[in-house]
Amino acid sequence: MDDSKKGLVNGFLDMFGLGGSWITKKSIYNQFYSDLVTKVQHNMDVPNTKIHVFYATKMGKKYEKRYHTYFKNPDIHRFNMQHEELFCCYANKWIEEVRNVVNGDVGL
Repeated sequence: MDDSKKGLVNGFLDMFGLGGSWITKKSIYNQFYSDLVTKVQHNMDVPNTKIHVFYATKMGKKYEKRYHTYFKNPDIHRFNMQHEELFCCYANKWIEEVRNVVNGDVGL
């Protein structure tokens, strides 16, 4: 496993406080895979609701396409990261980005 992948896996483990316990590479794969196979309504649009997506561009363009398929007008915030890397490895930055969205400071 290269250093960037190792950092991401360790970020997940640290997030759960499990440094090396029952979470495995396979269980993380299963979580990501379930995101791909879960059936979701297309073109969702809830009145007075804005969908904000923190999109990890290293996941690939197919994921961004999915967001546009499932949500009518998603507000996509792009990060040059892997899936959940912002949340798991850069918690303070994730908190800052969520706070910016909540406060309306969308000039991310």
